[in-house]
Amino acid sequence: MSKQVRDVLRDIENFQPHDMIEEAYLLLTRRLLKEKGEDAFSRVTKDAHVTASSWIINPEHTHVLLVHHKGLGMWCQPGGHCEEADKNLHASAFREAREETGLKKLKPVSPEVFDLDVHTIPNNKAKGEKSHLHHDVRYVFETEMDNEITAQVDEVNEVKWFALEDVQGLNSDESVGRMVEKTLKMRKVGR
Repeated sequence: MSKQVRDVLRDIENFQPHDMIEEAYLLLTRRLLKEKGEDAFSRVTKDAHVTASSWIINPEHTHVLLVHHKGLGMWCQPGGHCEEADKNLHASAFREAREETGLKKLKPVSPEVFDLDVHTIPNNKAKGEKSHLHHDVRYVFETEMDNEITAQVDEVNEVKWFALEDVQGLNSDESVGRMVEKTLKMRKVGR
């Protein structure tokens, strides 16, 4: 078993699921990593693979920075596939955040996993990809709202700040709502 697989298994073992849905995602992701090993991070594994995303909030934890994803046609957190140069999933999430938002200043809140999700990516004829699952491991980062943002033209239509209370109405995606709830808890704890 490679160091990367061991590191991710350790990180998700230490992760505390928010609810029973996230607990099921944890079990599915653990199984994928144990069965596929290093291939779990690659598009070579056509039916499912591990991805990394960033939940970017302002220091006051009142707003979140989302991207309008061209391929999915919806507002979501920046994220995507792992690359060989990434030393770990946290680094993948950080790279994806900077690429998709153009942010230069981005601070990790914690190296720990913030959220886990398993979701279906629809067929993409342009890329020759059939519908498959993303086992998305998510990390939380902070940046000031006045930092310059620029959408990555290949994958992103727009990058925009949203007040947490406005995010629920953007998408039907339950995982975004779950991350809003977690952020509100962070704010209450004064983290």
